[in-house]
This record gives sequence, C-alpha cells and structure tokens, in this order.
Amino acid sequence: MGYLVYNDYAVTIQDFAFKQWVASNDTFRLQAEPRAQAKIKEFLVQKYDLINEFSNTTVYYDAITYQANALTQLNYAAWVLGAYTAGQYVSFTDGNVYRCILNTTSNQSPPNVTYWLLVGTQLQLQYLQYPYPLFNLYGNYAIGDNIYWQGKIYQCIQATIYAGHQSQIQRSSVSKTNIINFFPTDTINGVKQWGAGVPYSIIGKYPNFVSTKGVWGNTTTYAIGDTVTDANNVLWQSLTANTNKTPGADITNWQSITWIIGDNRNQSIVDAYIAIVLWYLSPRISPQVLPKWVDAKFTMAKEWLQDAAEGKITLDVPELQPSEGSRIRFGGSPKLNFDW
Repeated sequence: MGYLVYNDYAVTIQDFAFKQWVASNDTFRLQAEPRAQAKIKEFLVQKYDLINEFSNTTVYYDAITYQANALTQLNYAAWVLGAYTAGQYVSFTDGNVYRCILNTTSNQSPPNVTYWLLVGTQLQLQYLQYPYPLFNLYGNYAIGDNIYWQGKIYQCIQATIYAGHQSQIQRSSVSKTNIINFFPTDTINGVKQWGAGVPYSIIGKYPNFVSTKGVWGNTTTYAIGDTVTDANNVLWQSLTANTNKTPGADITNWQSITWIIGDNRNQSIVDAYIAIVLWYLSPRISPQVLPKWVDAKFTMAKEWLQDAAEGKITLDVPELQPSEGSRIRFGGSPKLNFDW
C-alpha cells in the first residue's frame, strides 16, 4: 500500500467503473500513484514538510514496529471455517474486524468473546497519536516541556532564549525572530537544550487495545510493559518498574500509545492526489479525448496546488523549518543603535 488506499477512490468514482479503467488490474493504479505524488511535490516541496505526509498507509499487524503518526488500516481476509491462532485478524459478515485471542477450532466464529476480540470495522483507518507536540523551532518552551522530533521524545532542560535587540535588527523580517531554540538533533546546542531524548515506537498494541492495569494510581507498583489509562483516557505503557510516577510528567517512565480512529492525512491533498491519478489513468478508456469531468478535476487540483504553493491558502501540514544548524544572514556591517 502507498499513501492512498483503494477505497479512497470510492468517493469519486464507482468501483465497477474504476475497475474498467484499470481492466481489474490494480497494478495500473499503483503505477500511476507515484507519478501523481511527484506532481504534488513539484508544487509543495519547497514550503511544506511532505516526508511525514506521504508516509505509506499500511495494514495493521502486531509484529510491526510503529512510529508516531503512522497510519494503518484494518483490512483482512474474511473468516472461514478453519483453525485460528491467537493474534490472527479476520473480517466477519457483520462488517467488523476481530482479533483471535485464544486458539480456536473451526466451530468458534466471531463474535464469540471467548475466542475473538472486536478491534474495529473492516477498512477502518487509525493513526498512532503523537505522544507530545511536534518540535517547533519558533515555539516558546519552558524547562520540563515535552516534545516529539524525528523518532524521539525530548524534555526541555534549557528554556527558550529570547534574542536581544542587537540580534533582532540584523534580521530581514520582524516575524519569528524574538526567540531562539535549537533542533533536538543538533549535537552541540540541541543536547544542551533537550538532552539525549528517548526513542519512541510501539509494537503489539493494536487499535482498541485495553489497558492491563486500569486507571493509573499513585499507590500502585507497575512493572515494565504494564498499561494504564489516565483521566483523559490516554493509554500509557510503562517503560520502567515504578510507583507514583505520573504518566507524562517525564519521558523515562511512561510512553503514550494511543491509536486514534480516523485519517491523519490532509484531505485536500488526498482529493488532489486522486484527481491527478484519474487524469493519468483516463487515456486507458479514452485515448483521444479526456472525459470532461476528469480534466476539470485535474485543472482544479493544479490550481489548488498553485495557491497552496504561493501561500494564498494554508494547509494543515507542518511547514518546512530552517535547515538544522543553518543561519541566514543579511547585509554587511552590523546596524548601529543610536541613543538621542
């Protein structure tokens, strides 16, 4: 699977018609999608951080290690008579997905709760919530604030520095110039502000995973791997044996492992992506004249991408931050302050 999933197209074109376009050979769709992604990047790559946005959507499996913001789909084969082992997933006739929790023989079918756990609905999307806000070079951080950046969680050990007047007047713009932070991955200054950080990933914690220890309590002793929920119904996993260590108060004792049902992709990009894919595929059904509706959607997609690239509209996608370690300087001699 890539950025798109097959049923994304159902909003725009009926399945039987789409299968005619690709002659029931999904390889053609998979060949067109990277071309559409390249076209989108031509417009947006210099303004927006597209690396995370264009991460592949994958089918969820217990054995895969997931990073924050990973998008997965529940998409499994239908249950049939036969033996199943704990950890296998099936779709059932009620439209739901079930996870086998006890080895079962052919006569034990979902939704028998002794053998099967309801996970969600077939083709459901869910993403792994960021454990903490993404680092922002222009953010205002106090000691103890937690952030997420490039696979690690960091806790601030040196607060944001406010630049002095002499420094600010050397800049070309007054916006975003009054504070100074360092990227956590900066091996010199970043370490001073954020420390070494703690790697973040989860494995084996499926959507609809239920905590093993209930609601967190300050008198309970927890072992490594125990899971609890907090007052906000966020799911946490213990990284150490601990007692009276509040989840989220530090980055060493607990990590958030909450799956959110929904789609974290930018839906406007999804719409443009589909329009461009259909435009690339349309010559297969009409090599001489493109269908008017396909050409119109393609034109609208290009115009929207141009507006996004020029800043006429703002996408709900993280913008690119200045390259780590880089500083842009303007002018020659420092400007002078005059006191009258």
